[in-house]
Amino acid sequence: MGDDEGGIFLDAPRIVHPPPGPRSRELLAEQARLETDAVAYSRYFPMAIRSARGATIEDVDGNRYIDWVAGISVLNLGHRHPRLEAALDRQRREVWHALELPTEARAAFLRELVAALPGGLRHHARILFTVTGGDAVETAVQIADFAQHRHGTIAFSGAYHGVHGGAVHLTSGARYRATTPFAGGRVIRVPYPDPYRPVLGADEGAAGTIAYLEHLVT
Repeated sequence: MGDDEGGIFLDAPRIVHPPPGPRSRELLAEQARLETDAVAYSRYFPMAIRSARGATIEDVDGNRYIDWVAGISVLNLGHRHPRLEAALDRQRREVWHALELPTEARAAFLRELVAALPGGLRHHARILFTVTGGDAVETAVQIADFAQHRHGTIAFSGAYHGVHGGAVHLTSGARYRATTPFAGGRVIRVPYPDPYRPVLGADEGAAGTIAYLEHLVT
């Protein structure tokens, strides 16, 4: 299959079977038979993955690609970064799950995370771990509602905040919200203040977005 060096497949991109190859088609068909139709990415990227290194991936048919997806943009260090692999290996030898009880690794992570926060936030922060980004968004909205005793959220058009619970109603795209009832307050959508491609006027940029928002809430 060729050697990899420096944590990547050096010959990527390389196509030996036009995708999806025969083995990928078999696994895609099995996935379609056994998993819910809510699984969408395999329709956008019809391939089955065998291995990944850094910013490159290899499918089960031997094709290699440069990975522009990065696990829905969460693999900032790439696939199988050696330092991360080493840290995971050390931790698996100690403890896998400890509820919310402190461990040395948890305490060290909290210290480093708080130290990296900006400005005055660093001295007043309290960390809440969540499983997904959608969980974090929904928790933030609930905290804001509780603290301000008001209900309503501003979300940018085109934004993605998750696809379950209350977070789905902050995500753009009616298809995400079609099957989920919403018990929260009003969601106001405004365009990004993009000076390169302004939606509200040729030269308005951020000022146009602010004016539009003021128009909606007054």
